[in-house]
Amino acid sequence: MNNTTNTTLSASTIPVRTDEASQIPPSTDALWQNPPHQVHYDGTTNTIWSMWILNLVLKIITLGTYTFWGKTRMRRYLVESFSLMGDRFTYTGRGTELLLGFLKTLPFWAAFITLFLIIPPTMMNRAILYVYPFVLILVLAASYAGLRYRYSRIFWRGVCLQLKGSAWFYAFYTIGQLVLTLLTLGIYAPYADIKCTQYLYKNSYFGSQPFYMTPSPRLLMKTNIVTLLLALVTFGVARLWYSAKLHNHIFASLRLGHFRFHTTYSGYNILELLFGNIILILAPYLIVFSVLFFATPPIHIDSTIPAPVSTNTLLESTDTVNKVQARVDNIVQENIRKLGSPIINFIDITGFYGVLISVIALILGSGWASALVMQRRLEFFVRHFTVIGEDNTSGIIQSKHNKGGILGEGAHLLFGDSVAF
Repeated sequence: MNNTTNTTLSASTIPVRTDEASQIPPSTDALWQNPPHQVHYDGTTNTIWSMWILNLVLKIITLGTYTFWGKTRMRRYLVESFSLMGDRFTYTGRGTELLLGFLKTLPFWAAFITLFLIIPPTMMNRAILYVYPFVLILVLAASYAGLRYRYSRIFWRGVCLQLKGSAWFYAFYTIGQLVLTLLTLGIYAPYADIKCTQYLYKNSYFGSQPFYMTPSPRLLMKTNIVTLLLALVTFGVARLWYSAKLHNHIFASLRLGHFRFHTTYSGYNILELLFGNIILILAPYLIVFSVLFFATPPIHIDSTIPAPVSTNTLLESTDTVNKVQARVDNIVQENIRKLGSPIINFIDITGFYGVLISVIALILGSGWASALVMQRRLEFFVRHFTVIGEDNTSGIIQSKHNKGGILGEGAHLLFGDSVAF
């Protein structure tokens, strides 16, 4: 494996882009004649699960502080489990960077939360309506900036990825495309999806080598319209076929020097992946709550109805009315108590240790399910993704290393983060 970190990979034979003329990609026919290279992944579910448990324990001990180092540790393991053409990817991010980025965003979020606390309840709905577009812009900008950070920490053969461009422009541009899609009832979706993705890859580099995209949204229009018409009756499932064709088209139109990419996604295999993942995520909860349900004794509801009292009797005796009302109230309260939470009944039967065991089983089961879902996603990717081109990265040098702003990654962590990027 070549461990070079800041020098050329080999003799320079591929010209580096110096002007717009060099953006013309190689011909498609020539590219298809090059050998395919499968991306390899050798991570294991057991390792991911054990890291998940360790991160959870350390986060509890450190009151959440270890979150940033736990994420970094997981990212490093996942990234370095991938290899291409015999060389592994490496990840150089640090937990300290995530912590500093997160701390830099706290004043803004403190002010944001304070604003909501001082808004009168009667104006809350209007305030949310006004603030929602602003939050959406922040989410999109933070996602782009966070991606810039992660790009700059991923290396292959001593060269890292880089993402240029403006996170704010990407956010506003994406919202504009979303508005056009909504105004056209989804018909404009292929153009919106392609344009947003094209901006991303237009500003993506592998060292000194830029990515190029030459897509044709018209090729997606038929699938888009058909799946839009079927979306209502299929509860949105039909759109998976559009998503598969969109991703296949994006990768087929993507170039990196003399390398091209090929994917074999289909609506069916994406549906199979999603359905399996949903079952895995729900399984621990279904199992634990089923145990809680069947471990509790059967509940007998008192359905005895007080003997009817004639209208004349009620009118004659207020005392009788009060007695009937008290009887009804007692029956309702008794049945509510019997229908109390199964967890409370379970505590009565098994005691504290039984509940503790159930909670631990739920946590461990959820962790195992999360690890298995992540493993399935990554294996799905490498099974359907291929790089086509001669194994020759000569001429691609590590240009000035822009490490990416940690502020964007810190903001991105507030909105959630997927380590399986």
